[in-house]
Amino acid sequence: MEVSAEGLRVKTYADLQFLTPFFILLYVFQMYNGYILWCVAPSHPPDMRWEVFLCSFLFFAISLGNLCTLIHVVILKHQLHKLVANNGVLRRNFSRTLLDSLAKDPHKSL
Repeated sequence: MEVSAEGLRVKTYADLQFLTPFFILLYVFQMYNGYILWCVAPSHPPDMRWEVFLCSFLFFAISLGNLCTLIHVVILKHQLHKLVANNGVLRRNFSRTLLDSLAKDPHKSL
């Protein structure tokens, strides 16, 4: 029985397309929480104010990092999916070769 990775690649791409809007909503909600904490911080006593500002900053930083990572993964998956669709066949070690070439030159046209 021969195992092929082509079906798995297509399925993960479809799952990513389904989950991406939910991830974006979650990250926007994280940014909203950071904004609300930033607005609420001045109403706290001065000795506790820095903690609220720190939590606000952490929410902003984590949501921004998550959003940048999601965008990067979606771009890479889209390029891989487009290349596989054009070639029709996913050969052994093909995705590793593609990811290595993209790591060297991310703006390379496929």
